[in-house]
Amino acid sequence: MAPASLTRRTSTVHGFYRYLQREGATERDLLHGTAMPKRPRRLPKVLDPATLARLLETPDPSTPQGLRDRALMELLYGGGLRISELVSLDLGQVNLAEGAAIVHGKGAKERLVLFGEPAMQALERYLAEGRPLLAAGAKRGRAAPALFLNRFGGRLTARSVQELVRKHAVAAGIPAEVHPTCCGTRSPRICSTAGQTCASCRSCWGIRRRRPRRFTRT
Repeated sequence: MAPASLTRRTSTVHGFYRYLQREGATERDLLHGTAMPKRPRRLPKVLDPATLARLLETPDPSTPQGLRDRALMELLYGGGLRISELVSLDLGQVNLAEGAAIVHGKGAKERLVLFGEPAMQALERYLAEGRPLLAAGAKRGRAAPALFLNRFGGRLTARSVQELVRKHAVAAGIPAEVHPTCCGTRSPRICSTAGQTCASCRSCWGIRRRRPRRFTRT
């Protein structure tokens, strides 16, 4: 039995014993102190550069949606963004001249994300040719301040981004299950090939280096 299934069933039995204790049917949990199996840590799946290139070439650049999809996938990969950070981006948080964006990640923490020339070019074209057409579809002519808009001029949702990435993956003939994390997570091998150091990767992704604990003698 898989560790996750064993953990789930053990938790169910604990819950049953708590019910019995409340009803006075038993005095103790017979499984109290039972060690739970450790769940193995799974590394996030990443696409190799050749497969990712196929995915990025799939959106149709003749449509505003295609320009948007190419830009957001380039930004996901180039900046290593989480999907929640991507959909929460507003226009004022992106500096194309510097190739940087200010994002708000987990716990409302603010961090600076850097992205390369491909993402800059895709964003520039989207902002010039794609976003104005999407903003024109907004009700009462008021488009959302979001960087990435849907066809009604509103902010894209995380679910919408997941669906469009899957759609382009199918069109590119990628058999594996693809989700935005596959674009946003870059492997150390790809980072090292691009000439990035571990320190620069940690800085871009908002990862703090853990300090070793200090133990004092008593």
